[in-house]
Order: sequence, then C-alpha cells, then structure tokens
Amino acid sequence: MGLGSWIRQISLKSKLKKGNIDAAYELANMYLSDTSLSNNEVTGIEYLIQAAQGNVVKAQSDLAKYYLEGKYVTQNTQIAMQWLLSAADNGSESALNDLKNLVERVDSKIAFQWFEKFAAENSKNAYLILGNYYYRGIEGSVPINYNLASEAYLKAMSIGINTVELPYSNLISIGSYFYYQAKKYEMAVYWCNIAADLGDLDSKYILGRCYFDGTGVEKDFQQAFLYFKDSAESGIVESKKYLGICYMYGYGTQKNSTTALQLYNEVSSTYPEVFNYIGQYYIKKKDFTKAVLNYEKADALGIAVENKEEFYNLALYFDEVQNYEKAVHWLNLSSKKDTSEGYYLMARYYFYGRYFQKDQKKAMEMLQNLSIIRYEPALLLLYNLYKNGEDSIEKDKSKAFSYLTSLAELDHSEAIKMLGNTYMQKDSGVVQQDYEQAAKWYDKWYNHIDKKGNISYEHLEEIGQNYWEIKEFKSANRWFSRAVEEGSVIAHNFLGKAYFEGRGMTQNFTKAIKYFKYAAEKGVFESKVYLGQCYMQGLGIASKNSDIALQLFSEVSSIYPVVYNYIGNYYINNNEIATAALNYEKADAAGVAEEKNGEFFNLALYYNEIQNYEKAVHWLSLSSSKDSNYGRFLSALYQFHGRFVTKDTKMAMEIFQQLSDEGYEQAFLKLYDIYNSGEEGIEQNKGKAFSIISRLAELGNVEAIKMVGCAYMQKDSNFMHKDYVQAAIWYDKWYNHKLKVGNVDLSHLEEIGEYYYKINEYNTASKWLIRAVEVGSKTAYVNLGNIASREGDNNKAFEYFSKAAADEVPDGLAYLANCYYIGKGTIIDYSLTYKYFEKAANKGSSIGLYGQAFCLLNNIGVRSTNEDKNKIFTLLSKAVEMNNNNAHELLSNCYELGIGTEVSIDMAIYYLCQYRDDENLLRMVKEKDYVNAYQYVKDREEYLYHKMIFTYFGKGTNRDKDAACEMFVSFYKSKTLRDSCSNHATKSTFKYRIAKDVIEEGIRYERARDYEKAKKYFKAALRFNPQAGIFLARLLFEQGDIDSLPLLDKMSNWEEKDDVYKKCRSIAHNMLGLYYEYFYSKVTNIQTSYTNGFNFKTIDVQNSYLMMEHYMKSVEDEAYKRIGSLIGR
Repeated sequence: MGLGSWIRQISLKSKLKKGNIDAAYELANMYLSDTSLSNNEVTGIEYLIQAAQGNVVKAQSDLAKYYLEGKYVTQNTQIAMQWLLSAADNGSESALNDLKNLVERVDSKIAFQWFEKFAAENSKNAYLILGNYYYRGIEGSVPINYNLASEAYLKAMSIGINTVELPYSNLISIGSYFYYQAKKYEMAVYWCNIAADLGDLDSKYILGRCYFDGTGVEKDFQQAFLYFKDSAESGIVESKKYLGICYMYGYGTQKNSTTALQLYNEVSSTYPEVFNYIGQYYIKKKDFTKAVLNYEKADALGIAVENKEEFYNLALYFDEVQNYEKAVHWLNLSSKKDTSEGYYLMARYYFYGRYFQKDQKKAMEMLQNLSIIRYEPALLLLYNLYKNGEDSIEKDKSKAFSYLTSLAELDHSEAIKMLGNTYMQKDSGVVQQDYEQAAKWYDKWYNHIDKKGNISYEHLEEIGQNYWEIKEFKSANRWFSRAVEEGSVIAHNFLGKAYFEGRGMTQNFTKAIKYFKYAAEKGVFESKVYLGQCYMQGLGIASKNSDIALQLFSEVSSIYPVVYNYIGNYYINNNEIATAALNYEKADAAGVAEEKNGEFFNLALYYNEIQNYEKAVHWLSLSSSKDSNYGRFLSALYQFHGRFVTKDTKMAMEIFQQLSDEGYEQAFLKLYDIYNSGEEGIEQNKGKAFSIISRLAELGNVEAIKMVGCAYMQKDSNFMHKDYVQAAIWYDKWYNHKLKVGNVDLSHLEEIGEYYYKINEYNTASKWLIRAVEVGSKTAYVNLGNIASREGDNNKAFEYFSKAAADEVPDGLAYLANCYYIGKGTIIDYSLTYKYFEKAANKGSSIGLYGQAFCLLNNIGVRSTNEDKNKIFTLLSKAVEMNNNNAHELLSNCYELGIGTEVSIDMAIYYLCQYRDDENLLRMVKEKDYVNAYQYVKDREEYLYHKMIFTYFGKGTNRDKDAACEMFVSFYKSKTLRDSCSNHATKSTFKYRIAKDVIEEGIRYERARDYEKAKKYFKAALRFNPQAGIFLARLLFEQGDIDSLPLLDKMSNWEEKDDVYKKCRSIAHNMLGLYYEYFYSKVTNIQTSYTNGFNFKTIDVQNSYLMMEHYMKSVEDEAYKRIGSLIGR
C-alpha cells in the first residue's frame, strides 16, 4: 500500500466513525480492489455490507451482484434478490429492472416465498411483486386472488409505490372484479378511480354506474352523467345506454328524450333491453302504437321487462283496440295478472266472450268476488249491468242502487254525485225524490273532491243543471258559482241567465252582461244570444247598440235560429217590414218563430198590403191577434174577396156587421166602401153607405166625421141635398178634435181648404187654409194668395206668395214671379219675374216651366238667343206633361213656327186641341183624321174653339179665315170692356195671330159703317192683341162713347213689354191727353190750341191727370152721366 492509499484509508475510517456511511462503500471498494491489503476481500465485504445496511444503493446493488455471482461471497440468489429489492426500494431503477429479470428466472413458488418474507420486512417493491403474484396466481401453489393483490398493492402504495408504478391492466381488472364479482363497491370505486385517471374508459363506465346507483359512493347523477358521457363518446356502448337513461329522465342533465331515443336506438343491437326503455317512454306519452312496437321487439327476444305496470297498460291498450288475444298475453306477463285489476279484466273478457269463450256466470262470480273486497271498477260495472240490463243480466234498479251506494261509501266521486242525481229524480224507481238527500250527497261529493284538490267543473255544471231543470234556481246558482270558480264557461252562461231572468236571485242586467260577455268570448253561442238582447234593448249597458246586437245574432243564427225573431222584431220597430219578414220566415222555417208584441200580426198586415194573401193568412193564423177585432176583420176581408181562402161574401158581411155592432171602426169603413161603391156582388147603396159612415162619425171617428162633411159638400148626391152649413159643422168638429189630440193632419186641412176653393167658397176656404198655415203648412199660402187675388187684395196676395216662395214652395215661386210680371202688390220687375219663374221651374212647378218659357219667348227679364229655342221647347213639353193648360198653346206655337223643333202644323193643332181633354178628339187629330175630327166638333157648341182651329188651318174643312175670325169673336165675346183690355197678350201665340186677322175684319166692318160689329171684333181681339185697343178707342171716341176713357186709361198704363205694346201705350197716352184737353175746354169754356193734329207738348198733362183721377173716383156717380152729356160727337 502506498503512502497515499494509507492516508486515504485513515481519512475514510475517520469519516465512517463520524457517521458518513458513504465512506464505508469507498473503503469496501478500496479493500476489494487492493490485493496488497491483508484480508482484503473479507474486510471489503464487511465494509460493503455496512454500506448496504446504511441504504447506500450502490452498495446494495453491488452486494446483490456479488451474491448472485458468488464473488467474494458464497453464491446465494435469495440474498442477492433481497439486496436488489432494497436497492429498488431506495429508488434504483436499474436494481428494479434487474430484480424483475431475476424474478422471471427464479422459480415462482420459491420467489413467492422469498417475497412474502421480503414484504414482511416492509418492502414496497416486495408488496408490489407479491401483488402481481396474487393477481396472476402461481400454478399449484398460489391461486389468483384479487383481494390479496389489492391488499399487496395498497401496502406497496402505503409505503411509497406511486400509482403509475402499478400494473395498469391489473388495476382495471381489480376494479372490475370488485364491481362485478366481489360487489365491494367502495374498492371498485377506489381502483376504478385510479384506472380512470390513467385513462381507462371501462373504469369510467363503472364509476358512472357507481355514482348513478350510489354504490360505493354517495349517489351523484351529475358525476355519473359526466363519466357516462366521457366513456360513451369514446365508444363504450354500455355507457351510451346509461347516457340515454340520463337524458330520458334528466339525471345529471336536462331532459332530452330525442337524444335519449337516439342513444337507445344506437345500442339496441347490443343491448336490446333498451326496447323496454323506449317502450316505457312511449307509454308515458300515451303513444301505444310505438310502445307496442318496442315492447314486442323485447318480448320476441325474451327480455321484455315491466318496470311500472307497462305490461298492464299494454293489456289495457289492446283491450281498448279490441285485440283481446294480445291483451290477454300482456296481462299474463304483467305483474298485475293476479291482482284485482287483472282479475277484473279477465272477468270482463269472460262476460263478453273476449278471447275466451263467453261465460257470464263465471264472470258474474268473479265480479261478485271483487265486489266483496269492494273493488271499485267491479262495483261500477255491476251497477251499470243492473241499471241498464245487458245480455243475460236483467235490469234491476234495486241492485244497481245497492252497488252505487257501495261505491259512494268508498268515496267514489262519480258514484256520490250519481247518488245525488238519483235522489233528484222524480221517478228513480228505487228511492223517493228527496232534495235534502240529494243536497247531502252533492255536498259530500263537492267536499270530497275539494279535499282531494281535483275538482272538475264539468261535474259542478251537471249538478247545477240538474237543479236548474227542476227550477231549484237558488241551489242551481250555488253550484254554478262553484263551477265558475273552477273556470267553467257554461256556468258563466247559466249565472248570466239567472241574473238576466231573475231566477234564484235579484234581476241584475249589469251582472248578467258580465257573465254573458265572458262566456260569449269563450264561444258559448247561447251567451251571444242573451248578450245580443242586452245590446238590442240597452240592458246592463249605458246605451243601446243595435249594430253589435245584430252582429251577435248573425254569428249564432245557424245554431240558435230563434234569434231571427229578435232581428225581425228590430226591423219591425224600425218600420223595415220587408227585412223583418225575411228574418221571421227563417225563424218560421226552423219552427221557432215567436211573437211577443203582435209582430206576426204586423207581418200579416205587411203581406196584406203587398197583396201576398197566402203569407198574410199564414201569419195571421200564427198571430196572437187572430181572434182580435182586427184579426177577425182581416179574416173576413179575405173571405169577402176570396183572397187565398174560399170566397164567402155572406159570412164576411155577417162578420163585418158583428164587428160594426161592437163598434169596430174598420168594419164600419169597409161596409161604407162596399155600399158606397158596390163590391163583390153587393149592390151599391149610397144612402146605406152614408148611414154607416154617419154612425161611425157619431162614435167619434175623425175620418168618418170628415167624410160626413164631404158628403154634405157633394153636388151629385142622390140621397141628400148639398148643405154647406152641415158640412161646416162636421168639418169644424173634425178640426177641433184633431187639434185637441194634437195630431192635426195638414193634408186634410189643405184638402178641405182646396175643396172650398174649387167651389168658389173663398171665405170658408181661407178659414181652412189659414188653419193649415197655423199648424205649419207652407203650401197653403199659395191658395191663400190666389183667394186674395180674386178678392182684389193684391198686397195680401203678394204677401202670401212671398211666404210660399220663401219656403221654396214651387207654385209659390211661380205666382210670386207673376206678381212681379203684372205688378200685383209690388212694382213690375221683369228680372225678378224671370228669376222666380226659373226657380219654380227648377223645383218642378208646371206654372214655373210655362212662365220661364213665356219669358224666353218674349224676352221678359231675359234676352233669349237662338240657343234658348231648344230650352223653350223642353220647358213647354214638361209643362204639358204636367197638364198645364196654358203651356199647350205655347207648345203648339213652337211646332207652328219651328221653335226648338221642326215645323209641324199637325202637332201644332194637336196641342191646340188639348184645350179640351177629349180622348176621342185627340186620337183623331193624332191620327190626322181631320174630316171625322171636324164632323165631331162641327155642331157642338162647346167645341167652337176646336172648330175655329180646323177652319183657320183648313183641316177637315175648307180654310176660311173670315169664318174662323167670326168663331173667334163668338168664343171670346166679352161681358165688359174691362175684361177685354188685358196686358197679358203676347205676339208669340196662335191667339195673337188670329186676333190680328180679327182686327182686320173689324176694320173692314168699320169701313162698312157696321160699327157695332166692328166694336165686337175689336173687343174680342183686344184680349190677345193690343193693337185692337187703338182701333176700338178711336171708334168709341168718334162715337162719343164714354167707354173710351177707361180703355185709354188702361192702355196708357200698359208695360212696354215689346215694341207693339210700347207703340200702343204711347198712342193711348197721347189720345188720353187730347181727350182731357178737349174735356177741359168744354168744362171751363176756355179755348185751347186744339187741332186735329194735336201736339202732346201743348197739353196740360198735370190737369189732365187730375181730371182723370176725378173720373176714376166717380165713375159710378151721377157725374159720370153729366160729364158724358157734355161730350158731343
């Protein structure tokens, strides 16, 4: 040994003494490698053992090697294995690998024994290897034991083995073993957790099951769902099955039946038991078709499983669809086959012969046995069998009642209610009607279902309706109120009716409409019927609304045709009878027509008025008024005239007479008409008619009073004399009565006034027309104006016509126009003349039409143009259509001269002939049969005018102007000069033109010194041609006739309507001045510068007019004669 080695040795020994165990390993290597040292191998091994015992891993590994090889020591595999185990326990991977290799080479049985000893020394790797031996087992010595393997692994882990060092596959198998075989779920959870952490999917599935079932760990669906989801996504089929269960029932996640069913279908080929799960799902969904499909798949594989009476439900389903073979099959598989439910189902099958041969005796025994144990469905079936009687079971109300009572005692809700119904019945056949008992059972039923919290408002409705039908309205309303609380719509309707009709409670339309509105909105048609009545009559609401009412009625009319009555009543009240009839006929067709206030009678009157007697008779027969006086009268009327019924005038007259004897006014009036006119074979008898109407008048009938007055006014009565005094008495009586009751008929007042006006009784006419004005008549002013005109009160006439015109009365406008035309009560104003004639024409007045045309023809107040000719013709044509006599001549003039139409002498003659309304004459003229027309008028004095026309135009006879003029003079001969001297003539008429010819004839006679005839001609012509006045005045003046003075006076005041009137007025004025100058000189004996060619400017006009005024005031005085004697020829 060298000095250096010696010093190192001394140093290492010193360190070893101080506790540095690594120094022992270095000393061991020094001694074993230096053969120069004494006893080097022994000492070296001793130091090596000391280092190994000090847990120097290298020393342990080297020592194991030496024992394994027999180097420095005696070869010993066991000791070598022990030292490798120590090195491995201290973390030597190489030692561990060497140990594993050594174990493989050593006999397992011997190694197992060694490792048992090594493990006893608390070696972690020894426990690990020992665990492996227990996991694999050693043939012939150590059986496989997962429990011991688990214990060994646990021990190894407890003393330092990491989980990753454990055999992965062993852990999986041990976890499965504890779960599936040993059922040690906590151990399974322990080992599966380790395996799952290491990524094993099967272990995750097992953990999912443990958390799902709560085995070995507290139940946690959420954790189970996560494990199932993780493993299912990686392909573990069984996890998919359980994941489907989680989704189906919402275990650890939200329910999702779609995903669940999808997962079940994916695994069904591997795990066909899922058909049961799918079947369960569809049974809960009441989709028995799909449920059956899946359960039958499971059944075909022999794995059908009932969880919660699914097979029993399938049996009930097949029972319902009448597939009794399958029903029996599933019932036999069901857990309920030996229960009351199953026994009851089989009893029914035997009773009705379903799948089994019918055996009602056996079935009844089975049902009786079930009734003994008070099985409700059996009791209910027995009740129905005995109540209704079926097949061999005879009806037995007593037995039925007994079973119903048993059911009620079991608190069977329906039975309790039905027992109440039985006591409500009048003739149940088992118990006497007893409302108290009924109320007791009904209340028990209500309290029972209320307590159970499953009240069905339908049952509450039913009880309410039972009470309603027997008119126990208070009780009915109590039950309806309960039903309303549970949401019953029907009960709302009944409570609405109760409030509407005041049944069982105080009538209250406001509350009624509230209930009806709710029910109507929910579709109850009857509520709409009542709601419509509320809106129609304004019940329970602020105001009526017929539009809403009619809308509601139309919505329900197909279900409740009775509403056609309400619609009809509405239209009758609004006088729309045709529409009312349409609706009542719909109600009648449905057999629900109702009359409340004489509506059917009104329909009968309507159809009578439009002469549909078939329908009139029909509605009269339905009417409540058919036996009333008017109903009897109407029936008699139909008999009298044979309207839709067999004609029987004799019977009808008897009824009319009976009704008149009873004071029925219509009968009086009908009898009056019959005798007054003679009807249906009854001879006319005006005396009898007057007697009947007089009796009616004495009874106070206003119309009869007026008719009696009319009768006294008639000229042609053959049974009494005209009597104005009596007429006035009856008319006044009529007026006072009408005034008293406040319903004076304007038309009657005016009618009477017009009647008196026509017969020229102007004072009486004025009285009645003034009465008409007092109660509001506007048109009466026209005749009042005409009367004032006739009486010479032009101012009053103008006032009346103005009032009529102010109210736009057409003829009033026309008469006011005439006032402005002739200066009646006002100044002459042609512009206003035309204005008012035009307004009157636009209002449809025939006088206005004529007046406007007259103005246009003669340029009065308007300057007419060629364009107005058509208008003139149109105006006159309309006036003629309205029978305006004056218009005929002007229209004739249009045809004669071609004004607004083509020239037609024939048409001119036709309209001239319309002066007399003679159909025969007019027909001949229209057909241009003038020869016969002339012969027709030739010898008839009243047709002189027409004869003149034919003669003048040479139609039907030779044209003879002289003869025509003579006829003209004869026809228009004047009584006085004042009548002839008018200012109304116009040159646009036929009469004007023929008058011109008459003047020429007058001049001819004057030249022949036939002055009387000349004056006669001039006077006749003066009515229609102003020029005749000049010739007449001159002739009279020359003859010293005082009549020349008023004639000239009249003519000097003519309006200058055209150039002819203007010239004539000027001549008359000058002649009058000349006359007064002459007259003045005679009176005063003062000579004037008078010559035959007088000069107007030399005349003292003022004095002349003063003298004229004096004359006008004294025409009737003696002075007239004295002045006349002063005037010589």
